[in-house]
Amino acid sequence: MGILFLEDRMSVEIAYGSKFSERYSVSKHTDVGQNDYRRLIDPRPRASCNLIFQNRSHKFSLEKIIDLFHRVGGTFGGFRVKNYTNYSTNNYQGVPTATDQRLRVTSTPGEWQIVQWYGEPVETSPRRLIKKPVPGSVRVAKNGVELTTGWAVDNTTGRITFTTAPAPGDVLTAGCYFDYPMSFQDDLDDIDLTDVDMISMQITLMEILNP
Repeated sequence: MGILFLEDRMSVEIAYGSKFSERYSVSKHTDVGQNDYRRLIDPRPRASCNLIFQNRSHKFSLEKIIDLFHRVGGTFGGFRVKNYTNYSTNNYQGVPTATDQRLRVTSTPGEWQIVQWYGEPVETSPRRLIKKPVPGSVRVAKNGVELTTGWAVDNTTGRITFTTAPAPGDVLTAGCYFDYPMSFQDDLDDIDLTDVDMISMQITLMEILNP
């Protein structure tokens, strides 16, 4: 059975003190001469998020956290999360424009992936594949000119198709707001009843690279 993914968003704004971390998968080796050799195994960073909820109402916890945990089957499924440090293709937090990022050709003919490039838009550069654009926020351009028609985006994959196939050499770009696809990393083991109708809990979320 494939992963269950809900297109619902959990906003980490509701958890003050939330912490986001990002890491790359890197292979490291040091030889006898103490020379370091490193290889970037995957050019995509992977984010994790630690949420600490202190003394929240029982009703709040049930509606916002515990209910979502059960609807995705605990650590089985995924959902959207807005990272308030990086949610736009325009300089992390800016208003998206149609020329923010170069689109990337996918393995499916006629489809292009929205990407957040970290550096030059080439295959050797680190990048984040934007697979959960915010509906209604995507803008697209061809050769620097914004297109208001002639294209469609799948907001569950971040892939764009064009009514008329672009010509070889056309520069295709896009911009949008986006969410991270994430899942619960652990079960809800430490829910503390701190007062009558008050709950405290700590949650770790992990980015899903291929939702």
